[in-house]
Amino acid sequence: MQPQNPAFASAKRFLSAQSGSTAVEYGLIIGLIALGLVGLLSQMGDDLNEPFNCSRDVINGQDKAEVCK
Repeated sequence: MQPQNPAFASAKRFLSAQSGSTAVEYGLIIGLIALGLVGLLSQMGDDLNEPFNCSRDVINGQDKAEVCK
């Protein structure tokens, strides 16, 4: 028998929890974390995208001074 993935084991415990309040609390925590990540990534989206666009343009043959600020 192979060792279980910790994330899978945690999800299995969550799904088999008998306490309804525990499941609701975990659901709220997961929802808040997801909401925070969406907000963070939407704020950082342009800043994260710019270096990749610059690299793409340089690879495609454009002058770095023209496309990268």
